Amino acid sequence: MVYGADLEDQTGVSISNRIIHTVASVAEVGAGVTKGISDLAAGALRGTFELSGEAARALPRLARLNQIQPHTKISLSQLLAEQRRKAPNGECFLFDNRVHTYEAVNARIDNVVRGLISVGVRPAAHVGVLMETRPSALAAIAALSRLGAVAVMLPPGSDISAAVKLGSVDRIITDPENVDAAVVTGRPVLVLGGGDARGLEVDPSHDVIDLEQIDPTKV
Repeated sequence: MVYGADLEDQTGVSISNRIIHTVASVAEVGAGVTKGISDLAAGALRGTFELSGEAARALPRLARLNQIQPHTKISLSQLLAEQRRKAPNGECFLFDNRVHTYEAVNARIDNVVRGLISVGVRPAAHVGVLMETRPSALAAIAALSRLGAVAVMLPPGSDISAAVKLGSVDRIITDPENVDAAVVTGRPVLVLGGGDARGLEVDPSHDVIDLEQIDPTKV
C-alpha cells in the first residue's frame, strides 16, 4: 500500500468522512454496535470505549474541520472571541507553567488593539511581527487580525531587512529582546511585552513607541 495514495473506497466516501461518521455512531449508540467497525477500531473494544468517551467532546470540532474548504475564511481573533463567550474561564494555553484563560487572553488582545489604533495602525496595513515565542506574540498577531491588518511574520535571526521589503512592512511590532534588530530596518518600531520592570532603553533618535505605556482605557 502506498501511503498518501487514493484513500477512497468503492463507495466514493473518503476515509475521513467514514471515521467521523463512525465516531458519531459510537457516541450515540454505544459499544453494542461496534462489531461492524472493529477493523477501523483495530479490533479492540477497549479502543471503542475510549473513543466513545472522547467523541461527545471531539465530534463538533471534527465536523467543523471537515467543513473547511479552500475558500473558507478563518479568523484567529474571531475563534478566540467565540471561545471567550463559550468558556471565559477555560484554558486557552499554558506558558511557563501558567494557565492563560480565554477571558484574560481576549482582554489582552483588546488592549493591544487599542494601543495599535492609538499609534495609527489601520486595516490592511502590513505590520511585521518580530518576537520570540511568548504570550505577547500571540496577542500581537490576534490583535492585528482583529483590527483587519496583515501580520507579516519576521523570524528572529533572519535577514530582517530583506523580509521587511518582501512583505511591504511599514512598521514592526517587537519584544524588548529584538528591538535593536527591528530598529536597523529603519521602520517605526512598536514594543510589546516584557513587563513593567523590563528597563527598556532606546536611542531617542529612533522611531520607537512602547505600547505598554499606552493606557487602553483612554483610546
